[in-house]
Amino acid sequence: MSASEINALPNGIKLQNRYVLERKLGAGGFGITYQAYDILNKIECAIKEYAPRGLVVRDTDGIAIRTTDSRYEKDFRIGKMGFLEEAKMLQRLNYIPEVVCITDYFFGNGTVYFVMEYLDGQDLSHRVRQMGGRIPVDEANRIIYKIGDALSIVHKEAHIFHRDISPGNIILLKDGKIKLIDFGNAKSMGDEHVNDGPIVYKPGFSPPEQYSRTGRQGAFTDVYALASTYYYIVSGRRIPDAMDRMAGETYVKLKNLNLGVNTKISNVIDMALELDEGKRLRTVRELISAFYEKEITVAKNKYPYLEVMQGENKGEIWRIPPNYKVKLGRSSRESNIVADHAPAISKLHCEIYYDGVQNQFRIVDYSTNGTFLNGIRIGRNQMQIAYPGQMFQMGKNICTIKVGVIYE
Repeated sequence: MSASEINALPNGIKLQNRYVLERKLGAGGFGITYQAYDILNKIECAIKEYAPRGLVVRDTDGIAIRTTDSRYEKDFRIGKMGFLEEAKMLQRLNYIPEVVCITDYFFGNGTVYFVMEYLDGQDLSHRVRQMGGRIPVDEANRIIYKIGDALSIVHKEAHIFHRDISPGNIILLKDGKIKLIDFGNAKSMGDEHVNDGPIVYKPGFSPPEQYSRTGRQGAFTDVYALASTYYYIVSGRRIPDAMDRMAGETYVKLKNLNLGVNTKISNVIDMALELDEGKRLRTVRELISAFYEKEITVAKNKYPYLEVMQGENKGEIWRIPPNYKVKLGRSSRESNIVADHAPAISKLHCEIYYDGVQNQFRIVDYSTNGTFLNGIRIGRNQMQIAYPGQMFQMGKNICTIKVGVIYE
Protein backbone atom coordinates (compact mmCIF):
# COMPACT_ATOMS: atom_id res chain seq x y z
CA MET A 1 0.00 0.00 0.00
CA SER A 2 1.39 3.42 -0.95
CA ALA A 3 1.87 6.12 1.68
CA SER A 4 -1.07 8.11 0.27
CA GLU A 5 -3.49 5.15 0.24
CA ILE A 6 -5.99 4.89 3.08
CA ASN A 7 -6.61 1.66 4.98
CA ALA A 8 -9.89 -0.13 4.32
CA LEU A 9 -12.37 -0.63 7.14
CA PRO A 10 -11.97 -3.98 8.91
CA ASN A 11 -14.19 -6.91 7.94
CA GLY A 12 -17.13 -7.43 10.27
CA ILE A 13 -17.71 -3.78 11.13
CA LYS A 14 -21.37 -2.72 11.04
CA LEU A 15 -22.53 0.53 9.40
CA GLN A 16 -25.88 2.14 10.28
CA ASN A 17 -26.47 -0.89 12.52
CA ARG A 18 -27.53 -2.61 9.29
CA TYR A 19 -24.68 -3.29 6.86
CA VAL A 20 -21.95 -5.78 7.86
CA LEU A 21 -18.76 -5.35 5.82
CA GLU A 22 -17.46 -8.65 4.44
CA ARG A 23 -14.49 -7.72 2.27
CA LYS A 24 -12.86 -4.96 0.28
CA LEU A 25 -13.74 -5.14 -3.41
CA GLY A 26 -11.48 -2.39 -4.68
CA ALA A 27 -10.19 1.14 -4.26
CA GLY A 28 -9.74 4.14 -6.52
CA GLY A 29 -8.63 7.72 -6.28
CA PHE A 30 -11.81 8.81 -4.53
CA GLY A 31 -12.99 5.90 -2.47
CA ILE A 32 -13.13 2.30 -1.35
CA THR A 33 -15.78 -0.25 -2.31
CA TYR A 34 -16.81 -3.11 -0.03
CA GLN A 35 -18.98 -6.17 -0.29
CA ALA A 36 -21.44 -6.19 2.60
CA TYR A 37 -24.51 -7.96 3.94
CA ASP A 38 -27.74 -6.04 4.47
CA ILE A 39 -29.19 -7.45 7.69
CA LEU A 40 -32.55 -5.76 7.16
CA ASN A 41 -33.24 -7.08 3.66
CA LYS A 42 -31.09 -10.23 4.00
CA ILE A 43 -29.19 -9.65 0.76
CA GLU A 44 -25.63 -9.01 -0.37
CA CYS A 45 -24.85 -5.43 -1.38
CA ALA A 46 -21.91 -3.18 -2.21
CA ILE A 47 -20.97 -0.06 -0.27
CA LYS A 48 -18.84 2.78 -1.55
CA GLU A 49 -16.98 4.93 0.99
CA TYR A 50 -15.79 8.41 0.08
CA ALA A 51 -12.07 8.47 0.92
CA PRO A 52 -10.07 10.65 -1.51
CA ARG A 53 -6.51 9.42 -1.75
CA GLY A 54 -3.94 11.86 -0.38
CA LEU A 55 -6.50 14.02 1.43
CA VAL A 56 -7.62 11.75 4.27
CA VAL A 57 -6.47 9.05 6.69
CA ARG A 58 -8.13 6.89 9.32
CA ASP A 59 -8.26 8.37 12.80
CA THR A 60 -6.62 6.63 15.75
CA ASP A 61 -9.67 4.34 16.15
CA GLY A 62 -9.02 2.91 12.67
CA ILE A 63 -12.61 3.71 11.66
CA ALA A 64 -13.31 7.45 11.37
CA ILE A 65 -11.85 9.52 8.56
CA ARG A 66 -10.12 12.88 8.91
CA THR A 67 -8.08 15.07 6.59
CA THR A 68 -4.31 14.78 6.62
CA ASP A 69 -4.05 18.57 6.91
CA SER A 70 -6.52 21.30 7.87
CA ARG A 71 -5.84 22.92 4.49
CA TYR A 72 -7.82 20.09 2.87
CA GLU A 73 -10.97 20.54 4.97
CA LYS A 74 -12.78 22.62 2.35
CA ASP A 75 -11.87 20.27 -0.50
CA PHE A 76 -13.00 17.28 1.54
CA ARG A 77 -16.30 18.95 2.43
CA ILE A 78 -17.01 19.85 -1.20
CA GLY A 79 -16.01 16.35 -2.27
CA LYS A 80 -18.45 14.76 0.17
CA MET A 81 -21.28 16.85 -1.21
CA GLY A 82 -20.36 15.83 -4.75
CA PHE A 83 -20.22 12.17 -3.70
CA LEU A 84 -23.67 12.48 -2.15
CA GLU A 85 -25.02 14.13 -5.31
CA GLU A 86 -23.68 11.19 -7.35
CA ALA A 87 -25.68 8.81 -5.14
CA LYS A 88 -28.85 10.89 -5.47
CA MET A 89 -28.42 11.19 -9.23
CA LEU A 90 -27.89 7.44 -9.61
CA GLN A 91 -30.94 6.68 -7.50
CA ARG A 92 -33.06 8.65 -9.96
CA LEU A 93 -31.85 6.24 -12.67
CA ASN A 94 -32.90 3.08 -10.80
CA TYR A 95 -35.66 2.38 -13.32
CA ILE A 96 -33.07 1.75 -16.06
CA PRO A 97 -32.14 -1.96 -15.80
CA GLU A 98 -28.64 -1.50 -17.22
CA VAL A 99 -27.61 1.19 -14.70
CA VAL A 100 -26.32 0.09 -11.29
CA CYS A 101 -29.09 0.39 -8.68
CA ILE A 102 -28.57 2.63 -5.61
CA THR A 103 -30.60 1.66 -2.54
CA ASP A 104 -29.32 3.90 0.28
CA TYR A 105 -26.87 6.65 1.24
CA PHE A 106 -25.80 8.09 4.58
CA PHE A 107 -23.20 10.05 6.54
CA GLY A 108 -20.96 8.28 9.03
CA ASN A 109 -17.41 8.08 10.37
CA GLY A 110 -16.73 11.61 9.16
CA THR A 111 -17.49 10.81 5.53
CA VAL A 112 -20.27 9.68 3.16
CA TYR A 113 -21.36 6.23 1.96
CA PHE A 114 -23.77 4.92 -0.60
CA VAL A 115 -25.19 1.44 -0.95
CA MET A 116 -25.78 -0.27 -4.28
CA GLU A 117 -26.71 -3.67 -5.61
CA TYR A 118 -23.91 -6.22 -5.49
CA LEU A 119 -22.78 -7.03 -9.03
CA ASP A 120 -21.58 -10.62 -9.34
CA GLY A 121 -19.70 -10.61 -12.61
CA GLN A 122 -16.76 -9.16 -14.53
CA ASP A 123 -16.02 -5.97 -16.43
CA LEU A 124 -15.45 -5.95 -20.18
CA SER A 125 -11.66 -5.74 -19.81
CA HIS A 126 -11.68 -9.04 -17.91
CA ARG A 127 -14.10 -10.52 -20.43
CA VAL A 128 -11.76 -9.60 -23.30
CA ARG A 129 -8.84 -11.33 -21.56
CA GLN A 130 -11.00 -14.35 -20.73
CA MET A 131 -11.98 -14.70 -24.40
CA GLY A 132 -8.36 -14.69 -25.53
CA GLY A 133 -8.06 -11.06 -26.59
CA ARG A 134 -11.40 -10.09 -28.09
CA ILE A 135 -15.13 -10.69 -27.73
CA PRO A 136 -17.08 -12.36 -30.58
CA VAL A 137 -18.85 -9.87 -32.82
CA ASP A 138 -22.40 -11.02 -32.01
CA GLU A 139 -21.78 -10.75 -28.26
CA ALA A 140 -20.05 -7.37 -28.63
CA ASN A 141 -22.96 -6.05 -30.70
CA ARG A 142 -25.46 -7.11 -28.03
CA ILE A 143 -23.42 -5.52 -25.23
CA ILE A 144 -22.96 -2.19 -26.97
CA TYR A 145 -26.59 -2.02 -28.03
CA LYS A 146 -27.87 -2.68 -24.49
CA ILE A 147 -25.50 -0.17 -22.88
CA GLY A 148 -26.11 2.35 -25.65
CA ASP A 149 -29.86 2.02 -25.26
CA ALA A 150 -29.55 2.69 -21.51
CA LEU A 151 -27.15 5.57 -22.08
CA SER A 152 -29.56 7.12 -24.55
CA ILE A 153 -32.25 7.12 -21.85
CA VAL A 154 -29.80 8.66 -19.36
CA HIS A 155 -29.09 11.45 -21.85
CA LYS A 156 -32.70 12.05 -22.83
CA GLU A 157 -34.50 11.72 -19.48
CA ALA A 158 -31.88 12.45 -16.82
CA HIS A 159 -30.10 15.07 -18.96
CA ILE A 160 -26.62 13.97 -17.90
CA PHE A 161 -23.66 12.53 -19.76
CA HIS A 162 -21.38 9.92 -18.21
CA ARG A 163 -17.90 11.11 -19.36
CA ASP A 164 -16.22 7.84 -18.34
CA ILE A 165 -17.55 5.14 -20.66
CA SER A 166 -14.90 2.42 -20.94
CA PRO A 167 -14.61 -1.39 -20.67
CA GLY A 168 -13.84 -1.13 -16.95
CA ASN A 169 -17.17 0.58 -16.26
CA ILE A 170 -19.38 -1.97 -18.01
CA ILE A 171 -20.10 -5.12 -16.00
CA LEU A 172 -21.32 -8.46 -17.34
CA LEU A 173 -23.24 -10.31 -14.63
CA LYS A 174 -23.26 -14.08 -14.27
CA ASP A 175 -27.00 -14.11 -14.99
CA GLY A 176 -26.40 -12.45 -18.38
CA LYS A 177 -27.44 -8.92 -17.44
CA ILE A 178 -25.27 -5.90 -18.26
CA LYS A 179 -24.65 -2.93 -15.97
CA LEU A 180 -23.14 0.53 -16.44
CA ILE A 181 -21.34 1.80 -13.32
CA ASP A 182 -19.31 4.76 -11.99
CA PHE A 183 -21.10 8.04 -12.65
CA GLY A 184 -18.59 9.93 -10.50
CA ASN A 185 -17.44 12.02 -13.47
CA ALA A 186 -20.91 12.70 -14.92
CA LYS A 187 -22.13 16.19 -15.76
CA SER A 188 -25.46 17.86 -16.41
CA MET A 189 -26.36 18.61 -20.02
CA GLY A 190 -26.58 22.25 -18.97
CA ASP A 191 -22.88 22.28 -18.12
CA GLU A 192 -21.45 21.47 -21.57
CA HIS A 193 -19.17 24.51 -21.41
CA VAL A 194 -18.24 24.15 -17.73
CA ASN A 195 -15.25 22.05 -16.67
CA ASP A 196 -14.33 23.45 -13.28
CA GLY A 197 -13.25 20.10 -11.83
CA PRO A 198 -10.10 18.10 -12.51
CA ILE A 199 -9.40 17.06 -16.09
CA VAL A 200 -10.30 13.36 -16.21
CA TYR A 201 -9.80 11.16 -19.27
CA LYS A 202 -8.86 7.61 -20.26
CA PRO A 203 -6.30 7.21 -23.06
CA GLY A 204 -7.75 5.23 -25.92
CA PHE A 205 -11.35 5.89 -24.89
CA SER A 206 -11.81 9.61 -24.18
CA PRO A 207 -12.31 12.15 -27.01
CA PRO A 208 -10.06 15.21 -27.38
CA GLU A 209 -12.51 17.62 -25.70
CA GLN A 210 -11.92 15.84 -22.38
CA TYR A 211 -8.24 16.77 -22.42
CA SER A 212 -9.03 20.46 -22.05
CA ARG A 213 -10.90 22.72 -19.63
CA THR A 214 -12.26 24.71 -22.56
CA GLY A 215 -13.49 21.81 -24.69
CA ARG A 216 -17.26 21.66 -25.19
CA GLN A 217 -18.67 18.36 -23.94
CA GLY A 218 -22.03 16.64 -24.21
CA ALA A 219 -23.78 13.45 -25.31
CA PHE A 220 -21.36 13.31 -28.24
CA THR A 221 -18.53 12.86 -25.71
CA ASP A 222 -20.13 9.57 -24.63
CA VAL A 223 -20.66 8.66 -28.31
CA TYR A 224 -16.88 8.69 -28.90
CA ALA A 225 -16.17 6.70 -25.74
CA LEU A 226 -18.81 4.05 -26.52
CA ALA A 227 -17.47 3.65 -30.06
CA SER A 228 -13.92 3.32 -28.69
CA THR A 229 -15.14 0.68 -26.26
CA TYR A 230 -16.78 -1.30 -29.07
CA TYR A 231 -13.62 -1.07 -31.17
CA TYR A 232 -11.56 -2.42 -28.27
CA ILE A 233 -13.76 -5.33 -27.23
CA VAL A 234 -14.37 -6.57 -30.78
CA SER A 235 -10.76 -6.20 -32.00
CA GLY A 236 -8.62 -6.39 -28.86
CA ARG A 237 -6.94 -3.14 -29.97
CA ARG A 238 -7.22 0.30 -28.45
CA ILE A 239 -7.90 3.34 -30.58
CA PRO A 240 -4.78 5.57 -30.37
CA ASP A 241 -4.90 8.25 -27.70
CA ALA A 242 -6.92 11.26 -28.89
CA MET A 243 -3.91 13.57 -28.66
CA ASP A 244 -1.83 11.16 -30.73
CA ARG A 245 -4.61 11.04 -33.29
CA MET A 246 -4.63 14.84 -33.37
CA ALA A 247 -0.93 14.64 -34.19
CA GLY A 248 -1.58 12.31 -37.12
CA GLU A 249 -1.68 8.76 -35.75
CA THR A 250 -4.41 6.61 -37.30
CA TYR A 251 -6.27 3.39 -36.59
CA VAL A 252 -7.26 0.50 -38.87
CA LYS A 253 -10.94 0.52 -39.76
CA LEU A 254 -12.87 -2.45 -38.38
CA LYS A 255 -14.01 -3.53 -41.84
CA ASN A 256 -10.34 -3.99 -42.80
CA LEU A 257 -9.48 -6.24 -39.84
CA ASN A 258 -11.34 -9.35 -41.08
CA LEU A 259 -13.28 -9.71 -37.82
CA GLY A 260 -16.75 -10.19 -39.24
CA VAL A 261 -17.87 -6.63 -38.45
CA ASN A 262 -20.13 -5.52 -41.28
CA THR A 263 -19.40 -2.43 -43.33
CA LYS A 264 -22.42 -0.52 -42.00
CA ILE A 265 -21.29 -0.85 -38.39
CA SER A 266 -17.67 -0.11 -39.26
CA ASN A 267 -18.65 3.10 -41.05
CA VAL A 268 -20.85 4.28 -38.17
CA ILE A 269 -18.04 3.59 -35.68
CA ASP A 270 -15.78 5.79 -37.83
CA MET A 271 -18.38 8.57 -37.74
CA ALA A 272 -18.60 8.24 -33.95
CA LEU A 273 -14.81 8.49 -33.66
CA GLU A 274 -14.51 11.82 -35.45
CA LEU A 275 -12.02 14.00 -33.56
CA ASP A 276 -13.99 17.16 -34.36
CA GLU A 277 -17.12 16.94 -32.21
CA GLY A 278 -18.93 19.09 -34.77
CA LYS A 279 -18.53 16.31 -37.37
CA ARG A 280 -19.16 13.44 -34.96
CA LEU A 281 -22.45 11.58 -34.53
CA ARG A 282 -24.52 13.63 -32.10
CA THR A 283 -26.41 10.93 -30.22
CA VAL A 284 -25.88 7.42 -28.94
CA ARG A 285 -29.18 6.48 -30.58
CA GLU A 286 -27.64 7.23 -34.00
CA LEU A 287 -24.68 5.03 -33.12
CA ILE A 288 -26.54 1.94 -31.94
CA SER A 289 -29.17 2.09 -34.69
CA ALA A 290 -26.49 0.71 -37.02
CA PHE A 291 -26.41 -2.57 -35.11
CA TYR A 292 -29.80 -3.50 -36.60
CA GLU A 293 -31.32 -3.19 -40.03
CA LYS A 294 -33.96 -0.83 -38.69
CA GLU A 295 -33.47 1.82 -36.07
CA ILE A 296 -35.07 0.77 -32.81
CA THR A 297 -36.91 3.67 -31.27
CA VAL A 298 -36.56 4.61 -27.64
CA ALA A 299 -39.23 3.02 -25.48
CA LYS A 300 -41.66 5.56 -24.12
CA ASN A 301 -43.61 3.49 -21.59
CA LYS A 302 -42.75 2.87 -17.94
CA TYR A 303 -44.39 -0.03 -16.17
CA PRO A 304 -44.13 0.12 -12.37
CA TYR A 305 -44.05 -3.15 -10.45
CA LEU A 306 -43.70 -4.61 -6.95
CA GLU A 307 -41.42 -7.62 -6.38
CA VAL A 308 -41.66 -9.67 -3.18
CA MET A 309 -38.15 -10.26 -1.84
CA GLN A 310 -39.16 -11.86 1.48
CA GLY A 311 -42.40 -13.40 2.72
CA GLU A 312 -44.90 -16.06 1.73
CA ASN A 313 -45.12 -14.71 -1.84
CA LYS A 314 -41.35 -14.42 -2.36
CA GLY A 315 -40.55 -14.21 -6.06
CA GLU A 316 -43.95 -12.82 -7.04
CA ILE A 317 -43.96 -9.73 -9.27
CA TRP A 318 -47.03 -7.54 -9.50
CA ARG A 319 -47.34 -4.87 -12.15
CA ILE A 320 -49.30 -1.89 -10.88
CA PRO A 321 -50.97 0.87 -12.89
CA PRO A 322 -49.18 4.23 -12.86
CA ASN A 323 -50.87 7.21 -11.23
CA TYR A 324 -53.26 4.96 -9.32
CA LYS A 325 -53.48 4.19 -5.59
CA VAL A 326 -52.94 0.48 -4.90
CA LYS A 327 -53.80 -0.95 -1.48
CA LEU A 328 -51.71 -3.77 0.06
CA GLY A 329 -52.60 -5.94 3.05
CA ARG A 330 -53.77 -9.42 4.11
CA SER A 331 -57.47 -9.01 3.31
CA SER A 332 -58.75 -9.23 -0.26
CA ARG A 333 -61.82 -7.25 0.82
CA GLU A 334 -59.80 -4.23 1.86
CA SER A 335 -56.75 -4.52 -0.40
CA ASN A 336 -56.10 -4.67 -4.13
CA ILE A 337 -53.13 -6.97 -3.51
CA VAL A 338 -52.89 -9.57 -0.74
CA ALA A 339 -49.18 -9.29 -0.04
CA ASP A 340 -49.01 -11.70 2.91
CA HIS A 341 -51.45 -13.53 5.19
CA ALA A 342 -49.27 -13.20 8.31
CA PRO A 343 -51.25 -11.95 11.34
CA ALA A 344 -48.73 -9.10 11.77
CA ILE A 345 -49.87 -7.70 8.41
CA SER A 346 -52.93 -5.48 8.73
CA LYS A 347 -56.02 -6.11 6.61
CA LEU A 348 -55.21 -2.80 4.93
CA HIS A 349 -51.54 -2.34 5.65
CA CYS A 350 -50.34 0.37 3.29
CA GLU A 351 -51.07 2.18 0.07
CA ILE A 352 -48.65 2.75 -2.78
CA TYR A 353 -48.91 5.21 -5.66
CA TYR A 354 -46.49 5.45 -8.59
CA ASP A 355 -45.98 9.00 -9.88
CA GLY A 356 -44.99 8.55 -13.52
CA VAL A 357 -43.90 12.17 -13.92
CA GLN A 358 -41.59 12.24 -10.90
CA ASN A 359 -40.62 8.55 -11.30
CA GLN A 360 -41.19 7.85 -7.63
CA PHE A 361 -43.41 5.74 -5.40
CA ARG A 362 -45.42 7.28 -2.56
CA ILE A 363 -46.04 4.88 0.32
CA VAL A 364 -48.67 5.62 2.99
CA ASP A 365 -48.82 3.46 6.13
CA TYR A 366 -52.17 2.44 7.67
CA SER A 367 -50.94 -0.50 9.74
CA THR A 368 -50.70 -1.54 13.37
CA ASN A 369 -47.23 -3.08 13.14
CA GLY A 370 -45.66 -0.58 10.79
CA THR A 371 -44.37 -0.08 7.27
CA PHE A 372 -40.63 0.50 7.08
CA LEU A 373 -38.49 2.23 4.45
CA ASN A 374 -34.70 2.02 4.80
CA GLY A 375 -35.29 0.47 8.23
CA ILE A 376 -37.22 3.50 9.47
CA ARG A 377 -40.90 3.28 10.35
CA ILE A 378 -42.97 5.54 8.12
CA GLY A 379 -45.61 6.26 10.76
CA ARG A 380 -49.34 5.62 10.69
CA ASN A 381 -51.14 7.80 8.12
CA GLN A 382 -47.76 9.23 7.09
CA MET A 383 -46.24 9.19 3.60
CA GLN A 384 -42.68 8.52 2.43
CA ILE A 385 -41.19 8.54 -1.05
CA ALA A 386 -39.33 5.52 -2.45
CA TYR A 387 -37.39 5.39 -5.71
CA PRO A 388 -37.16 2.46 -8.14
CA GLY A 389 -34.87 -0.19 -6.70
CA GLN A 390 -35.60 0.59 -3.07
CA MET A 391 -37.29 -1.86 -0.71
CA PHE A 392 -39.90 -1.42 1.99
CA GLN A 393 -41.16 -3.79 4.66
CA MET A 394 -44.68 -4.56 5.78
CA GLY A 395 -44.25 -5.44 9.44
CA LYS A 396 -40.77 -5.90 10.87
CA ASN A 397 -39.03 -8.63 8.83
CA ILE A 398 -42.37 -10.09 7.66
CA CYS A 399 -42.78 -9.07 4.02
CA THR A 400 -40.12 -7.20 2.04
CA ILE A 401 -41.10 -5.65 -1.29
CA LYS A 402 -38.91 -3.98 -3.90
CA VAL A 403 -40.40 -1.23 -6.05
CA GLY A 404 -39.24 -0.95 -9.63
CA VAL A 405 -40.06 0.20 -13.14
CA ILE A 406 -39.71 -1.74 -16.37
CA TYR A 407 -38.88 0.50 -19.31
CA GLU A 408 -40.39 -0.87 -22.55
